[in-house]
Amino acid sequence: MRIIQKLIFILTILIAIVWFFYTLSFSSGWALGQPLGTFFTEAQIANKILFKWGLWAVIFSTANLIMNTHSNRKFFLLNYLFILLTIGCFIGSGIKILEVVPPLKILYSELSEGMLFFITTFNYSEIGTNVFDFGVAFSYVLFAQAFLVTVFTIIKSINQIKRAKIKRNKKLEASL
Repeated sequence: MRIIQKLIFILTILIAIVWFFYTLSFSSGWALGQPLGTFFTEAQIANKILFKWGLWAVIFSTANLIMNTHSNRKFFLLNYLFILLTIGCFIGSGIKILEVVPPLKILYSELSEGMLFFITTFNYSEIGTNVFDFGVAFSYVLFAQAFLVTVFTIIKSINQIKRAKIKRNKKLEASL
């Protein structure tokens, strides 16, 4: 159980870091400014939203490691608090991706051929929607990890309660 616990919470921070780097890379390609028109404006709004969620995901995941959630035999109140914040942040991040990225993909596809060529040349890339597709796929990774952490935390809590009952019963038997 300890190895699984360690893997789950280390995977959580790795996913949060990848998510955060995605938010940074997501913004860099659209930094061309006003010539992109509505797409630029919407990309900046989306980037600010995604960046905040990505930053909080890293903070809460790191707080789990600082609180030894990855190795504690017994979870304490702060462990549960940061677990809940991480789960909420992962779910919120996934929802925000699904809210802002698909409409942005549509705006991107409506850009003129010349503007698409300019963007891809400026960013040393190819015309494509990979950054949008990756974001949508990654939202499901965030949902899956939030589910995994939730299930593990429930199982860990049940086991913790069982251990406490066994310990209490042994104390009662010893006192009799």
